[in-house]
Amino acid sequence: MTKDKFILKAKPGDTIAFKYTNLLGKLVRFFMALGSKEKAKKLKDRAPYNHCGLIIEDDGYTWVYESSGGYIRRVKLKDRELKDVALYRPKKDMVSIDKLKTIATHYQGSAKYDYLGLIWHQLVYQLTGKWIGKTGDIASKRMYCGEYNAKCYKYASDSVLFQDWWLIDPEDIYNNRYFRKAGSYQS
Repeated sequence: MTKDKFILKAKPGDTIAFKYTNLLGKLVRFFMALGSKEKAKKLKDRAPYNHCGLIIEDDGYTWVYESSGGYIRRVKLKDRELKDVALYRPKKDMVSIDKLKTIATHYQGSAKYDYLGLIWHQLVYQLTGKWIGKTGDIASKRMYCGEYNAKCYKYASDSVLFQDWWLIDPEDIYNNRYFRKAGSYQS
């Protein structure tokens, strides 16, 4: 699939998954693998995606809303670097696209990236199964990518998806039974 065809395939409400090989991407992969030997083997064999964003249409453009670079930001999909990416689409009628857009845009520029949650809280959670970070709406002031997507999907699905959104990593979204892979692209 070409980059242009991939962009055309993206629909509002999709999660776009990225595979990063930088230090932060490797940290996310490491934490995702801590959960179990089975999960670690799957990650090693499959080299999964380790960052995600939401596809939202607004102002006549298709945007990627993502927690990245210190805050929640939006970047035009056509301008976003796309090297090794995939689209994961929620099942039909699972998510209200209008609600998803409302919550996604609400946090743009206001919520910050949750470095502490990613590095410390996720480490403790993966090792012990106990969450020591903030929960509920108070956790919305700082979110990493998986938390941000999950928080938006929870709101847009009338709380059917991702009840404990602050525990979610990118893999939990694209391996969720209510999502299906809708396309991928590698440059």
